[in-house]
Amino acid sequence: MPASSLPAAAGLLSLFLAGPALAGSFVFGDSSVEQGNLYVLPGFDRTGSPYYAPDGFSRESNGPVWIEHLVPGIAPSAGAAAGSREVNFAFSGATSGDDNIAGPVTGTGFGAQIDAFAGRGLRGRPGDLFVVAIGTNDFIRDLGSRDLTETSAEVIGNIGAGLDRLADLGARRILVEDVPDFHLAPAFAGLVPPEDQERFNAIMHGVLDRHRTDQLAALRDQSARPGAPDIVTVRVSRLFDHVLAHAAALGFTNVTDGCYDEASGSLCSTDRAVQNTYLFFDGLHLTEAGQRLQADYYRALLGQLAGTAHALPQSMTSFARTAGDQIAARARDERFAAWADPAPAPGFSVSADGGAGTDDAGLAALGLGWSDGPGWTVRLDIARHDGRLADSPGSSDVGGWSVVASGERRLGRFRLGASLGTLTGRAKGFRTMPVALMRADHKADIDSRFAEISAGYVVTAGALTLQPAAWLRWSDSRIGAFTEHGRTGLEMAFDEVSTSGLLGGAGLNLRYVATGWLTPWASLAWEDRLSGFDGDIRGRLVDNSARDITRPLARPEGTGELRAGVDIGLGPNATLRLAAGATTDQDQSAYARVAWRF
Repeated sequence: MPASSLPAAAGLLSLFLAGPALAGSFVFGDSSVEQGNLYVLPGFDRTGSPYYAPDGFSRESNGPVWIEHLVPGIAPSAGAAAGSREVNFAFSGATSGDDNIAGPVTGTGFGAQIDAFAGRGLRGRPGDLFVVAIGTNDFIRDLGSRDLTETSAEVIGNIGAGLDRLADLGARRILVEDVPDFHLAPAFAGLVPPEDQERFNAIMHGVLDRHRTDQLAALRDQSARPGAPDIVTVRVSRLFDHVLAHAAALGFTNVTDGCYDEASGSLCSTDRAVQNTYLFFDGLHLTEAGQRLQADYYRALLGQLAGTAHALPQSMTSFARTAGDQIAARARDERFAAWADPAPAPGFSVSADGGAGTDDAGLAALGLGWSDGPGWTVRLDIARHDGRLADSPGSSDVGGWSVVASGERRLGRFRLGASLGTLTGRAKGFRTMPVALMRADHKADIDSRFAEISAGYVVTAGALTLQPAAWLRWSDSRIGAFTEHGRTGLEMAFDEVSTSGLLGGAGLNLRYVATGWLTPWASLAWEDRLSGFDGDIRGRLVDNSARDITRPLARPEGTGELRAGVDIGLGPNATLRLAAGATTDQDQSAYARVAWRF
């Protein structure tokens, strides 16, 4: 009987599904990914069986295998046209060596598949993807007849030698599947007496877990060699664990039996929808429903290799910077009010704020101010900020505290101002994957600082006051290093991200004293980057042999803002401000402030 592991199938399918368009796709492996190479050989005809074979090439499933979902048009090497660069060299029953557990078949092992690649005159090109899903059949072959630690060492050695050959043939990125707990598949259900099943499962899990650890270490060392290709470990074992843990929610009503019993020829149903409620089509191989889940998994993996997960720290960095921008804008509202007052009363003032904005943003603040009357005004504001990161798959809530010290100086009609602010907080949440119910949790520290200087001029015309102004602001943002947690095999770890730069802005504030107690106002402003804000986001897959993935930080772009409000006198010593703002980045905010002078 042709055999291969459930893991193998899981791996290949998904990896082609994901990521950017590939220049070429080449697959090496066993029945988990093969498209019928074995079944065109003499003695392996399966005509009349329920296996999927619309083109005469029999798959080990009731539908297309994952690689066909991932790379439409990929063909088995036995049927691929000359010159094709989308070729599947996998054979059912293939091992990492030369033999085949399906029978006395030569020329089907991992090394022979590489020979077939070279024999077609093929060489790797930039952007090509190579997939290796091999090794499970070695363990199946040796189960009960050999020390599996010896099998493990042999598999690791054979795969390493094959990867060196592929590198010599031009491969620059190779995805290598690990071996899942294949002993949980239906084919192994009666291998030991029921009373020994739990102990058998524990022993096998220990052996395979040790193998996965040793193989990961070997692949990591191999990938780190000068000139070596990027070797990425595909943790199909984690995918298999996830599917078994969430089977019912994923639509599987049976994960212990195969829909098709090859020995008796019985089939659970001729209805493919019913078949796909089973995880396994036969004793070892997945139904098309399982294949599609594997495709989702590889889509996620290839996306992360392309940098999609970097959107999370990018969003954190943008939040830190824009939060500082909004804090500075609120301080500017106070500055314009102080500048416009022709004769501020000397003494102290206190204020309380509450506000809300885009992305579930919330604000609560207290402030203390002092003025000498005609010359100086200073303030200190402390605020609590809460919100949710935008453009991040999943949910990431942020919270923190800001402290802003600011002051103004009047020199005739000229005005000067300065602000210093800091925001310290934390993001906590999770990132979702394309695989249903799969997520990774994270926590990260967020810090932002800014310093702003501004200058303006006050023009009065009756009850109308116009204040043209310009400012420079230095902004610095830092996201602490963080590692995602979970058991998806897709978790990322990110280095600390730090970026700073200089922004310049100009604006116009208009205020109209409608009555002695009502002053509507509006501000128009434009800000743009003058320099800096360079940097990279460097991340890596956790417990993986893949190299670091680095992507440049997105720089801030020019942003326009409209802010409008009304200051309402509540008596000789109290004022209520109602204000709202919107930016060309489609951010909105609103807040209320009550201030008392004494």
